[in-house]
Amino acid sequence: MTKTIFAAGYFGYGNFGDELIRDIFTSRMSAWNIAYIPRMKTKPLSAFISIVKSDAVVFPGGSVFQDETSTLSLFVYASVIFAAALLSKPVFLLDSGFEVRKPLNKALLRLALKLTAFISVRDTASFELLRAMGLSPFKSADCAFSLKNFPCRQLVPPETIGVIPRRKTGEVKEAISLCQKKWPGAKFKFAVFSPGDMPSARRLAGGGEPVLIKDMPGVGKFFAGCDFFILTPYHSLLLAAVSGADFTAVTYSAKTANFMKDMDKLSSTNKRNRSELPRIAEECAFQIFLNLLKDKLEL
Repeated sequence: MTKTIFAAGYFGYGNFGDELIRDIFTSRMSAWNIAYIPRMKTKPLSAFISIVKSDAVVFPGGSVFQDETSTLSLFVYASVIFAAALLSKPVFLLDSGFEVRKPLNKALLRLALKLTAFISVRDTASFELLRAMGLSPFKSADCAFSLKNFPCRQLVPPETIGVIPRRKTGEVKEAISLCQKKWPGAKFKFAVFSPGDMPSARRLAGGGEPVLIKDMPGVGKFFAGCDFFILTPYHSLLLAAVSGADFTAVTYSAKTANFMKDMDKLSSTNKRNRSELPRIAEECAFQIFLNLLKDKLEL
C-alpha cells in the first residue's frame, strides 16, 4: 500500500526556489504519494484535511520558519506541526533555514520543533539557533546541492554579465556600476526567479524584458550564456556555486548572508569543489530521513 506524504511549504506562488525544492522532493519520493496545497497559507481547512489524510508530514526545505518578513508565516507553519502532532502524524523537517529573532516567536518555534521526528538544517546559523534552543538538528545543506553540475561560460574579461535581482535594487545598481567600470565592453543580461521581481528587473534593464526563469532548463540556458553574475535570490547563489560560476552576491536577507558565510568557509582555489561537501551532507541527511520515515510508518 502506497503511503501518502503531505509536503508543507511555500508552494504555488511562482517562486522558482520553492518550486525547485518541491520538485526535487517529489522526484526523490517517486515511490510515495506526495500531496501538497498551492498557496496553503490561505487554506487552513484544506491543509488540515490533507494532514488527516496523510501518513506523515514533511517540510522539504526552504526558510518558512522565519519572522524576518512576517510573524504570521511562522504561526501558520507551526500550526501545521501542532495539528499533525494532535493527529499522531510524524513530522519531518528537511534542509530547513530558521530566521527567528523575537523571543516569543523563538518560544513558539521551540514548542513546535520539540514535536518533530527529525530536523535537518541547511546553514550554520540555523544549526546554532536550534542548538541554543536545546534541540539536536542534523547539519545538512539545501537539497539543490544534489543537482548535477551544469555548464556556464567563464570568459575573461566577461562578454556577458548575468543579473538576477530581487525587489530592492539599490545594491544591485551599485554592483552593475562597478562591473561597467571594470569591464566597459561587457553586455548585461537580466532574469528573475519570481514574477514579483519583474518590475524592478525591468527598471534595471532600462526598459528591456528580463527572462522569467521557471525551471532548471531555463537556469541552464541563462547560465550558459553568461560569464559573470550579479545575484540576489538564495537559489541563484546556490546554483552559481554548484556550477562553479564567478559571481558577486547582493545579500538582501539573513538567509542569503548565512549562505555566503558558509560558502566562504568552503571556498578553495578550485571553486568547482566547494559544493561537494554540502552535497554529501545533504544526501546523508536525506537517507537518515528516509530510514526514520520508514521506521515511523513501520515499513
